[in-house]
Amino acid sequence: LSSREGDVYVYTVTNPGPESTVIKEEEFDGDLVLAISVFPRPTLRSGESAIVIVSARKEAKKGN
Repeated sequence: LSSREGDVYVYTVTNPGPESTVIKEEEFDGDLVLAISVFPRPTLRSGESAIVIVSARKEAKKGN
């Protein structure tokens, strides 16, 4: 999804390992990121998946 001011990125993250893992919001953070959401939960057991939604500002074009 995109607009003049920003973009929304949607990722599907799957835990391929045998142990539980936690998706950390800071793994998706950056200077232009406005918000991060992990659904349904950030802790994934082996084989489980979650959706990560990232809202970010567009990078300012140089010369403007």
